[in-house]
Amino acid sequence: RGGACQPRDQADLRSDGDDRIGALHVVGSNIESSAFRGYAIADRLAPFIVINDNDAHAAWSFTALHEAAHLWLGQTGISGASYEASVERFCNDVAGLLLLPPAELSAIRPDQLTTFEAALAAISEFASNRNVSRRMVAYLLVRAKKISAARYKELTGHFYGAWLRSREKQPDKPYEKRGPNRYVVLRHRLGPSLLGLARRNLSGGGLSPTKASRLLGINPGAIRTFLNPEGRP
Repeated sequence: RGGACQPRDQADLRSDGDDRIGALHVVGSNIESSAFRGYAIADRLAPFIVINDNDAHAAWSFTALHEAAHLWLGQTGISGASYEASVERFCNDVAGLLLLPPAELSAIRPDQLTTFEAALAAISEFASNRNVSRRMVAYLLVRAKKISAARYKELTGHFYGAWLRSREKQPDKPYEKRGPNRYVVLRHRLGPSLLGLARRNLSGGGLSPTKASRLLGINPGAIRTFLNPEGRP
């Protein structure tokens, strides 16, 4: 899962120990989204997309579509490059058009973009009402030549700084106090295909409990229960 143009506000999942599990879902791989937002591998038989889960929830849909565009082009790619790069720009444009038709941008009037403060307020309100990323809105505005590249850079710098400050003020809370058991959340994130593959290989002896635990981020002693929550074979 990944993307090229958004803020971040995602809490990290942890293994049964205290080691962090990050963007590559491997202990010790807690990579900030400033390094990469996601990547796509355009393998002919098994194409897939990885999204950096240190990025904001609001970024994930844009990121997934951006990476899907890489696959549609038949090109492996890493998101997070400058939007001026032709392929990255094309993938950003595809994601932006699918999530937010250009006609909707007319809701932001030109007079609302004359100063930084006015543009910030207009973009924030617009994005909040539509549950999309402010940075994506700013990107579409610069592509539509409604704001300058300099204003876009100023705005995205502000969005990133605000996101960093929000993380400092709201440290991660235990999953048990915020909603479902973290194993339920982790199963949802990993998806049935990967869980099914791990389950079959573990049952068939092709994957040891230790290797399965490293793959999924689960304590080896709990891996069978995690993969078989209903006690199914």
